[in-house]
Amino acid sequence: MDNVRFHKCTEIREAIGEEQDRAIYLPPYSPFLNPIENLFSKWKNVVKRTNPQNEADLMEAIANGATTLTADDCEGYIRNMWSYASRCLREPRSLETTQHSSHQIVDEGARVRRFFARKSFVSLPPHDCDRLTSVGAKDFVPRP
Repeated sequence: MDNVRFHKCTEIREAIGEEQDRAIYLPPYSPFLNPIENLFSKWKNVVKRTNPQNEADLMEAIANGATTLTADDCEGYIRNMWSYASRCLREPRSLETTQHSSHQIVDEGARVRRFFARKSFVSLPPHDCDRLTSVGAKDFVPRP
């Protein structure tokens, strides 16, 4: 999960609840580790290009924009995320932490992905790779 404040509220922690489950929060400025951010970005750009002039136009653009999102898009977003996450899983405790200020992040596209791929991830707790592979990640995550 990303570090949005409401993701850390009691209700979310209780919903996760199971002793064998735990929330793992993503490093700051890491939308490439959160596939839904890619989907929202595409959707938002489709809506912006329609240049809605009022609330009705906006609602129509949102509904129409949703129809442009494909299964292939989603599979690509997930594949991209696992290309980064697999590194985290292979090196869970030895990954460097780097501080960033918002003015250093110029765009959320390729430069940010390259920056994080080269420079930093925060230390992540050990992961249950077998559990991840059982939900379809086996194509992307090497077994330990």
